[in-house]
Amino acid sequence: MKPYGEYVMRNTFLHHRGVRGAVALVLLFSLLPSLGFAQQGLEAPKTIEGAKTFGLGILNQLPSKMSEAFHNQVLPIWEKIFTWVASWLTALWQNTAKDWVQGWIDRIKELLGQEIEARKPGVQQSFEEEKQQIKEDIEELSLWERFKSLIFN
Repeated sequence: MKPYGEYVMRNTFLHHRGVRGAVALVLLFSLLPSLGFAQQGLEAPKTIEGAKTFGLGILNQLPSKMSEAFHNQVLPIWEKIFTWVASWLTALWQNTAKDWVQGWIDRIKELLGQEIEARKPGVQQSFEEEKQQIKEDIEELSLWERFKSLIFN
């Protein structure tokens, strides 16, 4: 019998040869620009002053280039992802979860409605008793006497 870990590893997505090859190609093509193929026009500065001006030029352009890249490339992708996820969740809610949740809400309302109807006479009786007690308290003390009892007690 094989250990559990080996069984899981043999059935993973990356276990298949085609997928492994595709992942290797993606990694290779993503690393090619950093290997120097895309940077043929740049030369290393010869002096410290040249390095300083080169570095300052990059630092001065960095905020605007980052903002430009964010607004032109990153933001549209995230907007598309958001609209896709929102439409997917809406469809999921409409097609499956809405009926299931509505069924549970109806069951709970039915159970609570029965409980409310069962307790209604007792609640009405206690409400009437409280109302009568408040009327008796009001008749006993005038407003001025109640005010004095709040201040001096």
